[in-house]
Amino acid sequence: MKKQILVIALGIFTFVSIFAQNTKTDSIRKETNRIRKENDRIKKETDKIRDKAFRLYRRSNLIGAKTELKKIIEIRPNDAKTLFDLGTISYELGQIEEAADYFKKLPSDRQAMFNLGAISSQLGKREEAIEYFQKCMWLGDKEAAKILRENYNNFDFMFADEVDELPKFLHQGKLYELNTEENMFKFSSIIRNNFENSPLLDKLNYSGIVYLRLVIDKNGKMICIITRGIQSDVHDEIKSIVENAFMLIMPAQYQSMDVGISAFILPIRLIKPE
Repeated sequence: MKKQILVIALGIFTFVSIFAQNTKTDSIRKETNRIRKENDRIKKETDKIRDKAFRLYRRSNLIGAKTELKKIIEIRPNDAKTLFDLGTISYELGQIEEAADYFKKLPSDRQAMFNLGAISSQLGKREEAIEYFQKCMWLGDKEAAKILRENYNNFDFMFADEVDELPKFLHQGKLYELNTEENMFKFSSIIRNNFENSPLLDKLNYSGIVYLRLVIDKNGKMICIITRGIQSDVHDEIKSIVENAFMLIMPAQYQSMDVGISAFILPIRLIKPE
């Protein structure tokens, strides 16, 4: 009799567990649908505002267009397209410093960095101009590289196909040059393993693919540019892991000189722990 009661009890427990699981799934589905509908509503609202701003811009009403675009930023503060457009219109209005402030909010945008280099050059800020043109170069812009060399005689960074020797990294007492698929795979595997060992990323429960653009300067320092927008704490942890992944990196060589190299892309898939 006791055994029968136990079996019945276990049956009830299983039913309750399945019911609870289904309830949780329904709750997640409802929340997902709610978020999707809200995003659709916001998109329709911002698209309407953007259309109005574009019409005003076409009529040369720059102030009116800028006023409308600011309404989008109130709704979506990090909307990259709107920030760029606001920077462009501010520049056309002669509001140079304000234009720069908008472009600075887009550190992974190649054209925004180029514009900041041009603005800094226009304002006579030589070092700032070099810094922004270098960042633009890190994002793959060869026109920025040409400006750095011809206007500033700056050869601190070169592209991989221009150098005599690619950077080398130290692993288990041996140096590996980043010139073969095997060594590149070893390099990326070391970085990926460090992600797996990060308690913070486990705690943050973040998943998804993150695209990293890696730059190695002439001192062997690695610089990580994250090309996909992610939450700030995840961003900072990923950047820290990558930039401190190796005890020693020897810079690229060009005509027996140390030079920085710009840049290569490394996709990293982060998976939520079970």
